[in-house]
Amino acid sequence: MNKRTKDIVGELLKADKTVTISDLAVRFKVSERTIRNDLNSINDWLGKIISA
Repeated sequence: MNKRTKDIVGELLKADKTVTISDLAVRFKVSERTIRNDLNSINDWLGKIISA
């Protein structure tokens, strides 16, 4: 995972309310599509860990 995806995981873990893709896009100054791609990467990574 790259730094931004790690930072996204951190944001999600510390959030005390719902975090939207739009919120993350603004926070990281990237497009919503980029955030979706990052979330897909995180999901793939977690899937590998769970199936290991």
